[in-house]
Amino acid sequence: ANVPFKPQVDLVELDEFISFVENVGHTVTSRPMEGYPQWMFPQAQDLGVTFCRGLPGRGEALIRCRVHTLETLRLNYHLRADPKVLDFVFEEADYVFIYDVPRLLEPATQLFLEERIAQASDEASQQHVMLADRARTRRFGTHPYAGCTETCSPHSCTHKHHLDLPWILRPLWGSRLKSEGNAGALPAEVSFLNIGCRDFGPDDPLAAFLGTGVRLAGLCVEKDGSMLARAREHLEGNQVHTVEAAVTPDNVRELLRRYQVSSVDILQLDIDCFDVSVLDVLLAEVHADVLVVELVNAIPPPFRFAAHYSPEFDLDDHYKDGRNEQPGYFGASLSYLVSFLDRRGFYFYKMNHMDGIWVHQSVAPLFAAADETGMLEFPVDEWACFMDHFVTLQDQGMELRSDGLTRYMREWFMLPDMHEAFRRIWGNLSSLQSEVGLPFTLDLYM
Repeated sequence: ANVPFKPQVDLVELDEFISFVENVGHTVTSRPMEGYPQWMFPQAQDLGVTFCRGLPGRGEALIRCRVHTLETLRLNYHLRADPKVLDFVFEEADYVFIYDVPRLLEPATQLFLEERIAQASDEASQQHVMLADRARTRRFGTHPYAGCTETCSPHSCTHKHHLDLPWILRPLWGSRLKSEGNAGALPAEVSFLNIGCRDFGPDDPLAAFLGTGVRLAGLCVEKDGSMLARAREHLEGNQVHTVEAAVTPDNVRELLRRYQVSSVDILQLDIDCFDVSVLDVLLAEVHADVLVVELVNAIPPPFRFAAHYSPEFDLDDHYKDGRNEQPGYFGASLSYLVSFLDRRGFYFYKMNHMDGIWVHQSVAPLFAAADETGMLEFPVDEWACFMDHFVTLQDQGMELRSDGLTRYMREWFMLPDMHEAFRRIWGNLSSLQSEVGLPFTLDLYM
């Protein structure tokens, strides 16, 4: 039934439960107080999301929170808990509000970790301590950011992983709007380079600009001719060149020079192939304020994986029927891209279940200054971001695909012996990639 949520207790008072949740790595918040707008109270048919204000150190910023029932709490934490603790909580309350950004973040000293391990009484606490120690020594970014997996406005979407680029890039438009004398929320024109644009349909992050009144200008490149024909229809009325081509490191420079692409607002790359080999050449030729790059989420931090270019690779077979039919891994993992792009002047900013967003260091201050929470500081902690994504990915019913190796991702991430996890990843990748025909690299971020 469509019945408004009516909390029975303020869970901040349930010290035993709070202790458990914080050991796992999250923060419990109190229920919404009287006077909050009605839309902040979840309905019975959508208990997956609500919003919280006044979280510790976060002022009045609106931040998405999770709402859990007993069963979803058990499932979505992926960590065992004492059932007596959970049963006690749910005897006292209908639902539980949890601020869903794992705290792998404390500047843990070895002494602190030893004390935490000594105090850990269950598997959940022990796993959290293990991951906290690993993150402390293996993460690239050092600043946790609560909004790193918020890729659409909490006011307008219920699925936090929907990628709304016009909303995400609001800080980028600020100075431009002033110079244009534009009183709107978006600039008159946005320039882009989209390698692997497919049909420029709803699944393309850049397609969010269509219908907003923004004029798009740039280059859309796609190997599949039928997909590109649909892209031309979607882009009608914009100043966009559409090119049918399979992009490689060998031909991309000529393509850029032919269409005089040297600077864009947004560079997007999704070729399901040797993405970083092409990206390396692109960034030597093109300045971009923002990058949108597909991630291989099945390879968790701190493992750095990337597939690389080989001129012997059969692109026609790879792209047959307009999609990748071959098993294997392409593109690059989050840890690889974070360090690779930092060396080229880009900070990791946000991610969803498919893509990562990086901002150039020259525009990063605009994003930090505009952040509502006051928490954004670069470089962003990619471990905390991955963990938040990891939990909410499952919570949204988006189970990791069972094909290929994705079903092993959690095992690799949680395995206490990191070098054993590396050995398993290497063995599986070697087997698959030998069939695919692309060279790859795999190492640990140190």
